Amino acid sequence: MASGLAAHMDLNMDAGILMNWHNIKRFKLISGYHYSQISDITATKLAEYIIECMNTQGYTLNGKGKNILGTLFGEVLDNCEIHGGEQTTWFALGHYQQNVQVDSYGEVQLVIFDFGNTIYEQLKEKTTSSKTREKLEFLSKEHEKFYNKNWTEEMLYTLFSLQEGISRLKDDKVEGNRRRGTGTVRLINNFQLIGQTNENKTPLMSITSGHTHICFDGTYKLKSQMVEDKELGNEQRRIIAFNEKNDIFQPPDGRYVKYINTFFPGTVISLKFYFDREYLTQIMENKR
Repeated sequence: MASGLAAHMDLNMDAGILMNWHNIKRFKLISGYHYSQISDITATKLAEYIIECMNTQGYTLNGKGKNILGTLFGEVLDNCEIHGGEQTTWFALGHYQQNVQVDSYGEVQLVIFDFGNTIYEQLKEKTTSSKTREKLEFLSKEHEKFYNKNWTEEMLYTLFSLQEGISRLKDDKVEGNRRRGTGTVRLINNFQLIGQTNENKTPLMSITSGHTHICFDGTYKLKSQMVEDKELGNEQRRIIAFNEKNDIFQPPDGRYVKYINTFFPGTVISLKFYFDREYLTQIMENKR
Protein backbone atom coordinates (compact mmCIF):
# COMPACT_ATOMS: atom_id res chain seq x y z
CA MET A 1 0.00 0.00 0.00
CA ALA A 2 2.80 2.43 0.88
CA SER A 3 4.49 1.90 -2.48
CA GLY A 4 1.24 2.41 -4.32
CA LEU A 5 0.88 -1.18 -5.53
CA ALA A 6 -2.79 -1.29 -4.51
CA ALA A 7 -3.51 1.82 -6.57
CA HIS A 8 -1.50 0.45 -9.50
CA MET A 9 -3.67 -2.69 -9.46
CA ASP A 10 -6.86 -0.54 -9.31
CA LEU A 11 -7.92 -2.09 -6.02
CA ASN A 12 -10.74 -0.34 -4.18
CA MET A 13 -9.31 0.65 -0.79
CA ASP A 14 -11.17 2.06 2.18
CA ALA A 15 -10.43 5.79 2.56
CA GLY A 16 -9.85 5.34 6.29
CA ILE A 17 -7.14 2.76 5.64
CA LEU A 18 -5.42 4.96 3.07
CA MET A 19 -5.35 7.88 5.51
CA ASN A 20 -2.90 5.89 7.67
CA TRP A 21 -0.32 6.02 4.88
CA HIS A 22 0.82 9.62 5.16
CA ASN A 23 4.08 11.53 4.68
CA ILE A 24 4.92 9.28 1.75
CA LYS A 25 7.04 10.02 -1.32
CA ARG A 26 6.47 7.31 -3.92
CA PHE A 27 8.74 6.17 -6.72
CA LYS A 28 5.99 5.13 -9.07
CA LEU A 29 6.27 1.84 -10.89
CA ILE A 30 8.48 1.88 -13.99
CA SER A 31 8.91 -1.16 -16.22
CA GLY A 32 11.09 -2.09 -19.16
CA TYR A 33 12.07 -5.11 -21.21
CA HIS A 34 15.03 -6.65 -23.03
CA TYR A 35 16.92 -3.80 -24.75
CA SER A 36 14.08 -1.33 -24.14
CA GLN A 37 16.87 1.24 -23.63
CA ILE A 38 15.15 3.09 -20.79
CA SER A 39 17.44 1.84 -18.02
CA ASP A 40 19.57 5.02 -18.13
CA ILE A 41 16.51 7.26 -17.87
CA THR A 42 15.15 5.18 -14.98
CA ALA A 43 18.55 5.23 -13.23
CA THR A 44 18.58 9.03 -13.39
CA LYS A 45 15.03 9.17 -12.01
CA LEU A 46 16.01 6.85 -9.16
CA ALA A 47 19.03 9.03 -8.30
CA GLU A 48 16.85 12.16 -8.34
CA TYR A 49 14.28 10.39 -6.16
CA ILE A 50 16.92 9.46 -3.57
CA ILE A 51 18.08 13.08 -3.47
CA GLU A 52 14.48 14.21 -2.86
CA CYS A 53 14.30 11.82 0.08
CA MET A 54 17.60 13.13 1.47
CA ASN A 55 16.33 16.69 1.12
CA THR A 56 13.72 16.00 3.81
CA GLN A 57 16.63 15.66 6.24
CA GLY A 58 18.38 18.83 5.09
CA TYR A 59 21.02 17.05 2.98
CA THR A 60 21.63 16.45 -0.71
CA LEU A 61 24.22 15.02 -3.10
CA ASN A 62 26.54 17.15 -5.20
CA GLY A 63 26.88 16.60 -8.93
CA LYS A 64 29.56 13.96 -8.52
CA GLY A 65 27.51 12.06 -5.96
CA LYS A 66 24.45 12.14 -8.20
CA ASN A 67 26.48 10.81 -11.15
CA ILE A 68 27.93 7.97 -9.05
CA LEU A 69 24.49 7.00 -7.77
CA GLY A 70 23.00 7.15 -11.26
CA THR A 71 25.82 4.99 -12.61
CA LEU A 72 25.27 2.35 -9.92
CA PHE A 73 21.52 2.25 -10.51
CA GLY A 74 22.28 2.09 -14.23
CA GLU A 75 24.47 -0.99 -13.83
CA VAL A 76 21.80 -2.74 -11.76
CA LEU A 77 19.09 -1.98 -14.33
CA ASP A 78 21.39 -2.93 -17.22
CA ASN A 79 21.82 -6.34 -15.60
CA CYS A 80 18.04 -6.72 -15.61
CA GLU A 81 17.55 -5.41 -19.13
CA ILE A 82 20.47 -7.07 -20.90
CA HIS A 83 21.24 -10.23 -18.96
CA GLY A 84 17.70 -11.43 -18.24
CA GLY A 85 17.22 -12.87 -21.71
CA GLU A 86 15.07 -11.90 -24.68
CA GLN A 87 11.79 -12.46 -22.78
CA THR A 88 12.77 -10.50 -19.67
CA THR A 89 10.60 -7.76 -18.16
CA TRP A 90 11.92 -5.61 -15.33
CA PHE A 91 10.33 -3.29 -12.78
CA ALA A 92 11.37 -0.62 -10.27
CA LEU A 93 9.13 0.49 -7.42
CA GLY A 94 9.52 2.12 -4.00
CA HIS A 95 8.48 4.59 -1.34
CA TYR A 96 9.88 6.86 1.37
CA GLN A 97 7.96 7.53 4.56
CA GLN A 98 8.78 10.02 7.29
CA ASN A 99 8.61 8.79 10.86
CA VAL A 100 5.53 10.17 12.62
CA GLN A 101 7.75 12.10 15.02
CA VAL A 102 8.59 15.65 13.93
CA ASP A 103 12.07 16.03 12.40
CA SER A 104 12.73 12.31 12.77
CA TYR A 105 14.24 9.92 10.27
CA GLY A 106 12.58 8.57 7.14
CA GLU A 107 12.60 5.04 5.76
CA VAL A 108 13.24 4.15 2.11
CA GLN A 109 12.16 0.89 0.54
CA LEU A 110 13.11 0.12 -3.06
CA VAL A 111 12.76 -3.01 -5.13
CA ILE A 112 14.21 -3.68 -8.58
CA PHE A 113 13.30 -7.03 -10.07
CA ASP A 114 12.96 -8.87 -13.34
CA PHE A 115 11.22 -11.94 -14.68
CA GLY A 116 13.64 -13.76 -16.96
CA ASN A 117 16.80 -15.80 -16.58
CA THR A 118 18.24 -16.22 -13.10
CA ILE A 119 21.82 -15.09 -12.45
CA TYR A 120 22.89 -18.74 -12.59
CA GLU A 121 21.08 -19.33 -15.89
CA GLN A 122 22.66 -16.19 -17.35
CA LEU A 123 26.16 -17.33 -16.46
CA LYS A 124 25.58 -20.87 -17.81
CA GLU A 125 24.63 -19.52 -21.24
CA LYS A 126 26.99 -20.05 -24.18
CA THR A 127 27.15 -16.28 -24.65
CA THR A 128 29.06 -15.94 -21.38
CA SER A 129 32.64 -14.97 -22.18
CA SER A 130 35.08 -17.89 -22.25
CA LYS A 131 37.29 -16.23 -19.63
CA THR A 132 34.41 -15.86 -17.17
CA ARG A 133 33.20 -19.39 -17.88
CA GLU A 134 36.67 -20.81 -17.19
CA LYS A 135 36.86 -18.96 -13.85
CA LEU A 136 33.44 -20.19 -12.79
CA GLU A 137 34.14 -23.80 -13.76
CA PHE A 138 37.47 -23.70 -11.94
CA LEU A 139 35.90 -22.29 -8.78
CA SER A 140 33.07 -24.82 -8.95
CA LYS A 141 35.58 -27.70 -8.97
CA GLU A 142 37.28 -26.14 -5.93
CA HIS A 143 33.93 -26.10 -4.10
CA GLU A 144 32.73 -29.58 -5.07
CA LYS A 145 33.88 -30.94 -1.71
CA PHE A 146 31.61 -28.44 0.07
CA TYR A 147 28.46 -28.95 -2.01
CA ASN A 148 25.35 -30.15 -0.19
CA LYS A 149 21.65 -29.26 -0.08
CA ASN A 150 22.52 -25.87 1.47
CA TRP A 151 25.46 -24.98 -0.79
CA THR A 152 25.05 -25.68 -4.50
CA GLU A 153 26.70 -24.71 -7.77
CA GLU A 154 23.81 -22.33 -8.47
CA MET A 155 24.48 -20.54 -5.17
CA LEU A 156 28.23 -20.39 -5.91
CA TYR A 157 27.66 -18.84 -9.35
CA THR A 158 25.19 -16.32 -7.92
CA LEU A 159 27.59 -15.28 -5.15
CA PHE A 160 30.61 -15.18 -7.46
CA SER A 161 28.73 -12.89 -9.86
CA LEU A 162 29.00 -10.18 -7.19
CA GLN A 163 32.79 -10.18 -7.23
CA GLU A 164 34.83 -7.56 -9.07
CA GLY A 165 35.60 -8.33 -12.69
CA ILE A 166 33.00 -11.08 -13.08
CA SER A 167 30.48 -10.46 -15.82
CA ARG A 168 28.74 -12.67 -18.37
CA LEU A 169 29.90 -10.26 -21.07
CA LYS A 170 33.29 -9.38 -19.61
CA ASP A 171 35.89 -8.38 -22.15
CA ASP A 172 39.31 -7.25 -20.90
CA LYS A 173 39.73 -5.16 -24.04
CA VAL A 174 36.86 -2.88 -23.00
CA GLU A 175 37.95 0.06 -20.88
CA GLY A 176 36.43 0.12 -17.38
CA ASN A 177 35.37 -3.53 -17.60
CA ARG A 178 37.39 -4.45 -14.53
CA ARG A 179 34.66 -3.28 -12.16
CA ARG A 180 31.82 -5.05 -13.95
CA GLY A 181 29.74 -7.22 -11.67
CA THR A 182 30.04 -5.12 -8.51
CA GLY A 183 27.49 -2.37 -9.24
CA THR A 184 24.78 -3.96 -7.10
CA VAL A 185 27.07 -4.56 -4.13
CA ARG A 186 28.65 -1.09 -4.37
CA LEU A 187 25.14 0.39 -4.40
CA ILE A 188 24.23 -1.65 -1.31
CA ASN A 189 27.49 -0.74 0.45
CA ASN A 190 26.89 2.97 -0.11
CA PHE A 191 23.40 2.82 1.38
CA GLN A 192 24.71 0.78 4.31
CA LEU A 193 27.24 3.54 4.96
CA ILE A 194 24.79 6.46 5.00
CA GLY A 195 21.49 4.66 5.59
CA GLN A 196 21.59 4.09 9.34
CA THR A 197 19.93 6.03 12.17
CA ASN A 198 21.05 7.29 15.55
CA GLU A 199 18.46 4.90 17.01
CA ASN A 200 20.58 1.96 15.77
CA LYS A 201 18.29 1.05 12.91
CA THR A 202 20.46 -0.48 10.21
CA PRO A 203 19.82 -1.11 6.50
CA LEU A 204 18.65 -4.53 5.41
CA MET A 205 19.01 -5.56 1.78
CA SER A 206 18.87 -8.73 -0.24
CA ILE A 207 19.30 -10.40 -3.62
CA THR A 208 17.07 -13.32 -4.56
CA SER A 209 17.55 -15.29 -7.77
CA GLY A 210 16.43 -18.81 -8.56
CA HIS A 211 16.92 -20.84 -5.38
CA THR A 212 19.47 -18.40 -3.92
CA HIS A 213 18.85 -15.71 -1.31
CA ILE A 214 21.72 -13.41 -0.22
CA CYS A 215 21.17 -11.08 2.73
CA PHE A 216 23.17 -7.92 3.47
CA ASP A 217 23.00 -6.34 6.93
CA GLY A 218 26.51 -4.86 7.10
CA THR A 219 28.12 -7.89 8.76
CA TYR A 220 30.00 -8.73 5.56
CA LYS A 221 31.21 -6.03 3.17
CA LEU A 222 32.93 -5.72 -0.19
CA LYS A 223 36.67 -5.47 0.57
CA SER A 224 39.67 -4.83 -1.61
CA GLN A 225 42.22 -7.61 -1.19
CA MET A 226 44.87 -9.52 -3.06
CA VAL A 227 43.75 -12.65 -4.89
CA GLU A 228 46.68 -14.93 -5.65
CA ASP A 229 45.68 -17.70 -8.01
CA LYS A 230 46.91 -18.61 -11.50
CA GLU A 231 43.35 -19.33 -12.69
CA LEU A 232 41.60 -16.29 -11.19
CA GLY A 233 44.56 -13.96 -11.66
CA ASN A 234 47.08 -12.46 -9.26
CA GLU A 235 45.67 -9.03 -8.61
CA GLN A 236 43.86 -6.75 -6.19
CA ARG A 237 40.12 -7.37 -6.33
CA ARG A 238 37.02 -6.31 -4.46
CA ILE A 239 35.66 -9.43 -2.78
CA ILE A 240 32.58 -10.21 -0.67
CA ALA A 241 32.69 -13.91 0.20
CA PHE A 242 30.36 -13.81 3.24
CA ASN A 243 32.78 -15.65 5.52
CA GLU A 244 35.15 -14.46 8.23
CA LYS A 245 38.29 -14.64 6.08
CA ASN A 246 36.51 -13.20 3.03
CA ASP A 247 37.88 -16.21 1.15
CA ILE A 248 36.11 -17.14 -2.10
CA PHE A 249 37.60 -20.63 -1.86
CA GLN A 250 35.57 -21.30 1.31
CA PRO A 251 31.76 -21.63 1.58
CA PRO A 252 29.81 -18.63 2.88
CA ASP A 253 28.00 -18.11 6.17
CA GLY A 254 24.74 -20.02 5.79
CA ARG A 255 22.84 -17.33 7.67
CA TYR A 256 23.51 -14.86 4.85
CA VAL A 257 23.66 -17.02 1.72
CA LYS A 258 20.70 -19.38 1.80
CA TYR A 259 19.11 -22.02 -0.37
CA ILE A 260 15.36 -21.41 -0.73
CA ASN A 261 12.95 -24.12 -1.82
CA THR A 262 10.78 -21.74 -3.82
CA PHE A 263 12.26 -20.88 -7.21
CA PHE A 264 12.12 -17.25 -8.36
CA PRO A 265 12.30 -16.97 -12.18
CA GLY A 266 14.56 -13.93 -12.38
CA THR A 267 16.23 -11.66 -9.83
CA VAL A 268 14.92 -9.46 -7.02
CA ILE A 269 17.04 -6.72 -5.42
CA SER A 270 15.35 -5.36 -2.31
CA LEU A 271 16.66 -2.42 -0.26
CA LYS A 272 15.47 -0.91 3.03
CA PHE A 273 17.49 1.96 4.48
CA TYR A 274 17.03 5.23 6.32
CA PHE A 275 17.81 8.93 6.10
CA ASP A 276 18.39 10.45 9.52
CA ARG A 277 19.50 14.09 9.82
CA GLU A 278 21.42 13.41 13.05
CA TYR A 279 23.25 10.42 11.61
CA LEU A 280 24.10 12.22 8.36
CA THR A 281 25.42 15.18 10.36
CA GLN A 282 27.59 12.80 12.37
CA ILE A 283 29.04 11.35 9.17
CA MET A 284 29.85 14.82 7.82
CA GLU A 285 31.51 15.89 11.06
CA ASN A 286 33.69 12.77 11.09
CA LYS A 287 34.94 13.65 7.61
CA ARG A 288 36.13 17.09 8.66
